[in-house]
Order: sequence, then C-alpha cells, then structure tokens
Amino acid sequence: MRRVGDEMKTCLPVGTVFKKVALIVLLIMSTVFLSGCVRNVTLRYSISIIPKEGETLENVTVYLPFPAYKNRSIQKIFNEIETDYKKYRKDEFPGAKFNLVSADYGKMLKVEIPKLHKGFPIYGRYALINTAFDRLYPQDKYVLSTMEQKVNNGEEKSYVHIYSDFEDGTGFILRSIYDVDYSDWSLAQAGGGGITLIGIDKVPEDYSLQPYSIEINQKGWLKLPVVW
Repeated sequence: MRRVGDEMKTCLPVGTVFKKVALIVLLIMSTVFLSGCVRNVTLRYSISIIPKEGETLENVTVYLPFPAYKNRSIQKIFNEIETDYKKYRKDEFPGAKFNLVSADYGKMLKVEIPKLHKGFPIYGRYALINTAFDRLYPQDKYVLSTMEQKVNNGEEKSYVHIYSDFEDGTGFILRSIYDVDYSDWSLAQAGGGGITLIGIDKVPEDYSLQPYSIEINQKGWLKLPVVW
C-alpha cells in the first residue's frame, strides 16, 4: 500500500535542482563561447569634408555611403553623429544638417553645410555584442550602403557612390575610414576586423590605419572604388 508522503521522498532537494540547472546553463554558454558564436563588435565611421587650401565653400551638400547591416542603416551610428555635432561642431558650423535618405543608389547619409571654411568632421561609433550563430566575419555583414561588386579581368572590384554639390569653390577633400573591430569570447578564436577605404581599390604598402584622402572636383554623382 502506498503511504501519504511517499511522493515527497522522490523529489530532489531544491539545492540539487539548482546545481543541475546551473550546470546546464554553464555547458550551453561554454559551447557558444568556444564555437566563436558570441562576438564583441565595434563599428567606427569617420569622414571629414575639407575645403581646398584658400577656399571657402557655400551650400555644400554631400550624399555619403553609410554603414548598413542586412541592407538596413545602423541608426545608432547616425544618432552618435548628431550627438557629436551638437556637442563639438555646432558653434563652428551652425546650421549643418544630417539625414538618412533614400537616394538613387540606396539609403545614404545626406550632409548639408551652409558654410565650409575648414575641415568638417563626421564621426559615429557603435559597440554591440553579436550572438548570431554564423561564422562570417563582421566586415562581411556590416558594409557601406551603395556598395556594389563587379568582376573585371577575373578580379573582383568594389565600388560605392557619392553625390556632391557646392558653391564658390572648385571642390573639396574627402577623408574617410570605416573600421570594424571584433573580438570573440572564445579561447579558440582571436580578435580581428577590417577597414573600408573610399577612393582606392588597393591598400598602399605604406598604409598605417589612417583615413584615406581623395579630391572631389566635380558636382553630381561619382562612382568610386573602395577597398574593404
């Protein structure tokens, strides 16, 4: 005959149950870390629009490729750009505006500067934890908008588009770098990352992880090579 209270004898103590749950969680986390599925990713987007020596430009408008993930602009980098401007640039460049817009070649950053008398820096940073279960490196996912790839003589080349308009000058210098750094939460994987430079299709031998400068001497749309 089964007696009242026998059921209680088959129950595990609370401490034992907790230890087993904790062990399962620890095993799952260890598996994720060791497989390289959890990754710290830091994105840095830095561009300067600089007038040529001795020139002051008026009513400058530039459309720039912008960091995107799965064809969607990364809003938090845009927010950082606006915050950086309000804190550090607004007094020197009053009336400047930023917008994410749908342009001819995709979603882009539109920058409007009423008066460009010196270098105008644009900077945004975003750090995140990427837990996606894939082995793609971040620079394969967090690309610049408008980027397209073509094969030329058996070699794959990448390009982006920009747009510029300005008055009272002959052009400006565009200095840019888009940097993606990552570090894996894993004993089996090391950190790494990649950079994107606009205006060249091959990294110079003497390059030292600095923004790359090119002259923009015409108005309208330009298709520029990019290395990443």
